[in-house]
Amino acid sequence: MKFWDSSAILPLVIPEPGSQRCLPVAANDPEISVWWGTPIEIASALSRRYRDGSLNVVEFAAARREADRLLQRSNEIAPSEQIRTSAMQLVRQHPLRAADAAQLAAAMFAFGPSPTVVEFVSMDERLRAAALAEGAIVYP
Repeated sequence: MKFWDSSAILPLVIPEPGSQRCLPVAANDPEISVWWGTPIEIASALSRRYRDGSLNVVEFAAARREADRLLQRSNEIAPSEQIRTSAMQLVRQHPLRAADAAQLAAAMFAFGPSPTVVEFVSMDERLRAAALAEGAIVYP
């Protein structure tokens, strides 16, 4: 099991430069975990690409179906006081946006109360750096 942030899931559902790097990681991860807000972030990113013309109506519909399929089989980490507290600590320690801190906090929570290994999949450089600083194994 690996924790996937939305920047790594998006290349699984639409062709992007990161697709070549994320697809092999996904093929070896039968049980992905995601943050509660990830479906919202994916919907936002796909809608933004549709509005700006990067995706046509057929591509947009196919990407939404693929995202839904992928997210339905994922392990979703729900909001909690522990995740909020951890995210607040992370924004003080790293230059993260609020949603990115929540994703990293959810990742750490997904692997148990005192995880020895956190496997984190992200294409966001700032989030990758924070995850590495927190001791996570970062893919791709």
